[in-house]
Amino acid sequence: MLSLKWMEVSCSDNLSNKNGLDYYGYTILKEENISKFKTIINCWIKLFQEAPEEFTLTGNFLPEEERYETNLYTKKEVINQLEALETMCKAALERGSYILHNGI
Repeated sequence: MLSLKWMEVSCSDNLSNKNGLDYYGYTILKEENISKFKTIINCWIKLFQEAPEEFTLTGNFLPEEERYETNLYTKKEVINQLEALETMCKAALERGSYILHNGI
């Protein structure tokens, strides 16, 4: 998800500007970065269209187990979620509004 660091956003810590989404606070995406976010999402959709029907992705490092977690996904689920994000971006751009991300 390093490609999300290409967006300059406003974050909850005194609304400072930084790159990427804030994991634990909120992030505000404004028009120019909503367009960039939509472009990144479109590229991810194209990438995952090439994936097998089920695939795994490496997650966080689990220090107590000394390994990275592996997460199983279905191609259809991932593409559906990405298309929903793309639709949200389109709507925000059409309305001239912002997107608020509330951390993970």
